Amino acid sequence: MDSDRLAEEQAALRRVATLVARGAPPAEVFETVAAEVATLLGSDFSLVGRYEPDATLTHVASHPLELLPQLGPRTVLDGYDLASVVQHSGQPTVINYDDAPGPVAALARELGVRCAVGAPICVDDRTWGVMAAGWALPGKASAEAAERTAQFTELVATALANTESRNEITRLAEEQAALRRVATLVARGAPPAEVFEAVVREIGQLFPEANAAALSRYETDDTLTMIGK
Repeated sequence: MDSDRLAEEQAALRRVATLVARGAPPAEVFETVAAEVATLLGSDFSLVGRYEPDATLTHVASHPLELLPQLGPRTVLDGYDLASVVQHSGQPTVINYDDAPGPVAALARELGVRCAVGAPICVDDRTWGVMAAGWALPGKASAEAAERTAQFTELVATALANTESRNEITRLAEEQAALRRVATLVARGAPPAEVFEAVVREIGQLFPEANAAALSRYETDDTLTMIGK
């Protein structure tokens, strides 16, 4: 690698690392990485995708931005596309879409992507997603380009891990505060009905995605008595 190219690569990595270090939201990191990878590799397209449990890939960032509306929110993985191969191998990968079978390859050709590289984004020993770059001309993708892409995925993984860590700390703090509020009621001898209502209210606040929260008591006649909601 010549000195100019190495300097460009290190500068791009530093820009992303600076975002990660200051705790930038993952979405900002994704968009920046997509732009930096496309610029550094001279690719026509780049994409950051997240693997879902239902064998789909959610598109979270792209360069150019106009690529996302063309792709739609998700791609159904068919086992032959770049994202599938990266997920299964866990390694930087090169693919030629001119010869690749399946609907994803057909969509890639329709969008003008002839070849591409991809690298896994790994968080806590799991393959969270993929960083990909594509070209409109065949023969542009290379193993070296795939390895260079992988350098950015490590920074993306760090950003995600930092966010998950911050979220976990916030969640634990909220749980401890809720427990202290209920314990204070019990310590000052609040009536059981007041304690029950407080417990239900705190649970509802800790799980805002829930539609309802309730506290019930089992009876000896196999019935359930609602004591707080």
